[in-house]
This record gives sequence, C-alpha cells and structure tokens, in this order.
Amino acid sequence: MTDTPNTTTATTATTAAMAGINAAEPAVGGCIEGVCCEAKQVQEGEEEEGAICEAQAELECLIMHLELLEIPLAEQISPILHTQMSEFVLACKLEAEFIGLAATAQKPTDQCAREIAKPLLLCIERIVGYRNRCRGVFELPCILSLCEAALCLNWIFVETPVSFLEDMFPGTEYYTNRAIVQSRDKDPAMVEWANGFTSFLRELTDYVRLFHPTGVTWNPEGDVITPAPEEPSEACTDERNSTEHESASSRVYKFKAIDRTPSKPTIPRCEKKGRKWIVENQNATELRIFSTNQNENVSIFSCKDSNILVENKVHTVSIGKCTNCAVIVQQGVLSSVDIYDSSSIQLQIKKKAPSILVDRSSCVTLWLGEEAREAAPTEITTCVSSSVNISIPNSYITEEVLELPIPEQVRSIVFQGGKLFSECVKHS
Repeated sequence: MTDTPNTTTATTATTAAMAGINAAEPAVGGCIEGVCCEAKQVQEGEEEEGAICEAQAELECLIMHLELLEIPLAEQISPILHTQMSEFVLACKLEAEFIGLAATAQKPTDQCAREIAKPLLLCIERIVGYRNRCRGVFELPCILSLCEAALCLNWIFVETPVSFLEDMFPGTEYYTNRAIVQSRDKDPAMVEWANGFTSFLRELTDYVRLFHPTGVTWNPEGDVITPAPEEPSEACTDERNSTEHESASSRVYKFKAIDRTPSKPTIPRCEKKGRKWIVENQNATELRIFSTNQNENVSIFSCKDSNILVENKVHTVSIGKCTNCAVIVQQGVLSSVDIYDSSSIQLQIKKKAPSILVDRSSCVTLWLGEEAREAAPTEITTCVSSSVNISIPNSYITEEVLELPIPEQVRSIVFQGGKLFSECVKHS
C-alpha cells in the first residue's frame, strides 16, 4: 500500500517558468535594481509602515519555528521543561502582538506601555519563577537558560535593544553550554534543544538589529491608546483558555480614537537591509537575488505570480503569505526554509537543505535535486497544511521524477492506561 500524490505533476507552464528563470541571462541585480529604484521613490513614511508590518510577520515566523521544533524536544526531556517552554512561546507571541499594536498606535508613556504589556510581564515573571522551584533536577541548566532568555524579552521597553540583548545573551548561552556538556552522552534531545534555543536567540538579536535598532517603532499618525481597566476575575491563564477570537493584546488596551487614516497602497520592495534580503509585494515579477555571504537571510513576503531565484547559498529562506510563486534556491541553505500562510508554491532546492517547515499552507511542491537527495537527511515538518508533495530524481541515469506525498490524515488510538498511539493513514 502506497500513498497517492495529493496533487498532479506540475504543469508544463509551471515547469517552463521555473526552467526559464534558470536559463535567463543574468544581468545580475538588473531586475532587482529596477524594483529597488521603484521602492526608493516612495515617501519615507510609506517605507517605514511596510517595515513595521514586515516586522510583526518576521517575528511570528521565528516564533512558529521555535514552537514546532523546540516544544516537542522539551516534552521529551521533562514535563517541567515542557511547561516552562510553552510559557516562553506564549510570551513571545504576546510580544509579537505588542509590536503589531505599535503599527497602529501612537507611542504611549513608558508606564502605559508596561500596563498594556502586563500579560507579557506576568508570563516573564512566571518563567523566571522556575529558577527557585526546580533545584536539583537534571534539566536545571535548560530551565535556567529559559529564565535568562525570558528577561531578554524586555528589549521592547529600552531604546538600545541591540546592546541590551548582546549584554543579556551570554547569561543564556552559559546555561545552554552547560546543558550540552552535561548531556552530551546521556540525552541527545537536550543537546538538540540547547543548540536550537541558542540559534533562536541569535536570530532574535539579528531580527531586532534589522527592524528595531532604536526600539519598537510606533505610528505617529495612529490611535491614542490607554490601558483597559483590570478585571479581577480574569488572569493571564484564563485568557489563554478563552474561546473568543480576539488577540491577547486587544484584551489589554482600548482605543480613545477610532478614526483611522486610509491604508496606503502596498509598494513593491526588493532590497537588502543588514544581512537580510527583503522581497515583498511583488506581482508577476521575475527576480534574481545574488547573495555575497552565506550568513544572509532571504525573506519573501506577500508576493503573487512571481518567480524568484536565489543564486548563492544563504542561511535561511522565509516564504510568507505568497500565492502561485516559484522559488529556486540554487546553492541550498545552511539552516532552514520556512513556508507559511501560502498557497500554490513551487520550491526547488538543488543542493542541501537541512530543514524545511510548511505551516498553514496548501498546494506546495518541494523539488529536491540530486545533491539534496544524497546529502544529509532533509527534515520536513508540516503543520495545518494540505497537498504537500516532495519530488526527487529517481535515478542519476533517467529523468524520472519520484513523487512522495506528505500524509494529511492521522489516526490515533487511546489504549487502556491512557496511552496514545498515532500513525499516518495510508491509502492504496
């Protein structure tokens, strides 16, 4: 019994589009320069607004990757670490919503900002509280590293967040290194968790350096906000279990002014900021990105009907809120490729890609080249996604392509004693 592909083989038109971007003559950067010139003609205020929207999306992408990879590892290590790690992810999500609020509101006073972020501060307090409650357990270095990392989330309240994080980071890294040394020959899951968590904190520092070098950016033309009155019957824990479909931030502030200025048109962008290439709002465009450093990241956001070629090896590639796009990564990636909130995506990786994440997406085809097939295993994680297929060459001699569908259905059985067994459902 074998799985049948969820979607049919890529159409001739799509294949031709992906092949055409490879065959096109370079004028490397020519197309990019044209788009950049367009973007740079807009007013400075419009550019900042786009950056704020992108800032929230990028942070949510980092959090999603952290949640999908680190939470399962923490659960393997111990229930205590799993609970604390879940609290940390919640705190990060509250922080992302705080940044989203800043895109639509004027800067409040420091006291008001802390009142608005009170659920976040309560989460940080709970995470740090594990320091004194879990003495003597084997996973103590991991717990202490989370305590230190939770304090790093206070960067949203300072004017020099980059230096703040650089000063705080060594404390967390000290404990993750202790966890690695302590469990190197005893618990591989703890080693993997510590390495992954350290990587997240470094990516968070790079994110803040790129989007918030002088602190969280507020909207001077936005609404005036004030903290909502406290309700004694509600606690942060009750809010997490609420069935209402409102965000955590919307429960801790109210608008004094409800009139908003009309939204400005989206502006195509293709530019490099620091170590990140930002490609967004492209429509029916063909682009080439020529990276000069393998530690650079590529963020592709809100694009439609476009073909994008990444020439050289990069650290990560992020594809978010895109429709009907083809992305070719010519030389592979060092870390991961993330696809989220997208549909009809063709991703071709010719060389190594250690990790691929597909979240809340549909109709995704992952083309892995011969080198990717023979290199170290490629780990593919899917979450709330459908019609995800992997295409790999079946042999070096023929041009036959092997299609491997990612299972969508999971069958779970509860046995006596409360044990749960889950397996993928296969169709003949």
